[in-house]
Amino acid sequence: MAAGAVVGAWMLVLSLWGTVMGDQNITARIGKPLVLNCKGAPKKPPQQLEWKLNTGRTEAWKVLSPQGDPWDSVARVLPNGSLLLPAVGIQDEGTFRCRATSRSGKETKSNYRVRVYQIPGKPEIVDPASELMAGVPNKVGTCVSEGGYPAGTLNWLLDGKTLIPDGKGVSVKEETKRHPKTGLFTLHSELMVTPARGGPQRGRCATEGSPVGGRARRGSSSSWWYCDLDL
Repeated sequence: MAAGAVVGAWMLVLSLWGTVMGDQNITARIGKPLVLNCKGAPKKPPQQLEWKLNTGRTEAWKVLSPQGDPWDSVARVLPNGSLLLPAVGIQDEGTFRCRATSRSGKETKSNYRVRVYQIPGKPEIVDPASELMAGVPNKVGTCVSEGGYPAGTLNWLLDGKTLIPDGKGVSVKEETKRHPKTGLFTLHSELMVTPARGGPQRGRCATEGSPVGGRARRGSSSSWWYCDLDL
């Protein structure tokens, strides 16, 4: 195909489809407002634009426009064409697309992929041991973290190093539960150790957030445990 024909074909595609903006990964905290910008839209009415949503709340694409009614308390189009979600929830995870036409006739499409998160509460160690016996398995305690999303993990640390279950000196029993209404996760982690002879054992249980949108989630926290060692 000649170079001129190739250029002409691309110009035809752009004229048919307008300018397509690359997908954006958006991470939002549960319960907080989220505003998505409709690129290329006139800042004031009249506006020619359309939002399409495909989330956990929809069975098919939901369409919103400045001329239409708001979607209950879930979402509404602002006067500048942006989309407002007053309080983001787990069901709002999904794809959001806007197609706008400027007053000069140029069409622009915006695509967003939304993920949500919630920082869990500080982990607590239930029934912690006050004393460990050297050379035999001992239950240190059960670490519990509530209210996180996505689930994340619980880690046990000793002297700043993560304890890795090996079936011998370190054993960890884990359980993850999801609340049927809120969708938030509760993590349980029970630690068994066989300490060697030495000084007192001091460590901590820490939460670690799951990656969201390709990035590590912030908000990790920890609780300390301290046990005397019975030689």
